[in-house]
Amino acid sequence: MVQARIGMGMTEYNNVDGPMYPVYAATLYASKRYGSRNKILAGIDYSYFTAMHAFLRYNEIEVGKEAAQSWEGVIFAGHEFVLGKIGVIAQLGIPFRHSYINKDKTIQKLGYCYYVLQQETGILKELTVNGFIKSNNLEASHLEFGLGMGI
Repeated sequence: MVQARIGMGMTEYNNVDGPMYPVYAATLYASKRYGSRNKILAGIDYSYFTAMHAFLRYNEIEVGKEAAQSWEGVIFAGHEFVLGKIGVIAQLGIPFRHSYINKDKTIQKLGYCYYVLQQETGILKELTVNGFIKSNNLEASHLEFGLGMGI
C-alpha cells in the first residue's frame, strides 16, 4: 500500500525557553501488512526547519540560500504494530540530505496513529491522525502531529 503523511511540529533552537519555531514534515512510504497486526514500512521523510532558516538569515550565513540549507531528507525503514484502531510506529532512518548544521548519522521516529478510516475496498483505504517524537542520534528533536492516508 502506498501511504503519505503530512505534519507539523514545534521546536526550540539551542536555548531553553527560547522562541518556538515550526517544523514542517512530509513522508511518502510503502507498507506491507504481515500477520494480522504488523506492518513493515519503507520510504522517504522530508523535514523543513524554520529555526535553521532563521539562524542562517540572522547570522548572514549562506545568504540567499537559507531555504535550501534548512531541509533534511531521510530514507527509512520501520515497523507498525496495529491493535484495533491504534498503531504504534517505530522508524529508523539514514539522512541522504542534511540541514546546514545537523550532521547526525541516524534519525529515529517513535509514535502512534489513530485510524479514523480502515477499509479494504475503495481508493482511500486508510486515514490516520498521527503523533511522533523525532530524534537525531537518540536526542529528541521535536514533537510532530499530522494526518496520514493510504491508497
